[in-house]
Amino acid sequence: MSGAAEPRGHEHPGEPPTLGARKRLSHRLKAAVFSSPALDCRLDDWLDDARAQASPLRRVLRERLYLRLFPERRLRATPFAPADGAGADGAAAGDRSLTLLTLVPPEDTGGGSRPAQIAAELHRRGWNIRWRYALPIFPWPARRRPRIARLDVRHVDEKNARRDPAGRHGEAGRAPLLIEAPHPALCALVRAAGPGSRVVYDAIDLWDGALGAGWYAPGEERQLVERADRLIASSALLHRELCARSGRAVELLQNAVDTTLFDPRKTRATPPDVRHGSPTIGYVGALWGEWVDLELIASLADALPAARINLVGPLGGRRAIERPNVHWLGVKPQSEVPAYLQAFDVAIVPFAEGHLTAAVSPLKIYEYLAMERPVVSTLLPELEAVPGVTIARSPEAFAAAVARVAREPLDRGAIARFVAGQTWVARVDRLIELLRE
Repeated sequence: MSGAAEPRGHEHPGEPPTLGARKRLSHRLKAAVFSSPALDCRLDDWLDDARAQASPLRRVLRERLYLRLFPERRLRATPFAPADGAGADGAAAGDRSLTLLTLVPPEDTGGGSRPAQIAAELHRRGWNIRWRYALPIFPWPARRRPRIARLDVRHVDEKNARRDPAGRHGEAGRAPLLIEAPHPALCALVRAAGPGSRVVYDAIDLWDGALGAGWYAPGEERQLVERADRLIASSALLHRELCARSGRAVELLQNAVDTTLFDPRKTRATPPDVRHGSPTIGYVGALWGEWVDLELIASLADALPAARINLVGPLGGRRAIERPNVHWLGVKPQSEVPAYLQAFDVAIVPFAEGHLTAAVSPLKIYEYLAMERPVVSTLLPELEAVPGVTIARSPEAFAAAVARVAREPLDRGAIARFVAGQTWVARVDRLIELLRE
């Protein structure tokens, strides 16, 4: 899951505002603050964490207003590392530029999303990345965003967001566009790029449900599919559906893992907020979506009272489960995730079954297995027959599987062979071939 807008509400005079109306108001407020750079910076300084802790008033304003409006400002960590610009694939500079169009900024959910991982790997190879995103998520005030060579990140409504990349990113006419979601604002950028631009559409989710609520228009996606020079899908179900809709060849390019970061041989200190139990259970990823089955997590906590369940990721507006053995650790930067996984006895994927999750290739699975953690998951087609993954079809079976795999030895050889073929290096090698064909 890569991010979503909130559903639109239907307002009637005299009725209380709906969730959609409140969200749209929130989005307008966020955009207004962000579009006033000086005000945004002053507010950011006045309510920064250190100053807020010294003042009860500032602490209340920070928690109840500022971070409710900008929850993404609790964590500011870019997934991009300084790069030497060498261009590891040996291509000419004009062939190492990419415009990436997606819903969220690279820092969203700790920087571990599919587009962030793809862009970070390209950037390490010396590519120039022009990142444009559609949803009103602003980890920093506009003036505070870290300046990283060969990286230009902007919201679609920012000044110069539609600027031609020529000059900074090589030859604009040769730089392809990789679009990760059919948001109307992103589709407009594709149309503005002109008929000579190469376009690759990467289908990473089903947008006709909760994920696209409030912005998804089937006609926009149909036009994008027709316009795209190449089509990519991240899961088998998305691949089948996109093949059927387009009548064209579609490349299956599943999610993967950065094995340099997720290396179980490295020694890491256990994060101090991890709670240990018998066993120590962990989940890493977004928790705000309806596809995460919070009732299943509650059932697991009740069935295994000696266990401790550590949930790493943003909760959004959902109500937290109140159980003594369930611990909400919040969102963490991608660089810290391996240490959390290393502290877990079992990792879980408690997704609700349905058409939306049937289309998912969970990125977290590759990271769990790379860190040699046994996994228990609900029934997801992409995970059947994956080594190290146990599928459970009921809450009782889920709890029993967690208790069992925590005790059983892990077939590390089979997992290592699986992970070796599921790296972002290999995926990006193939993506570069597709971009250049």
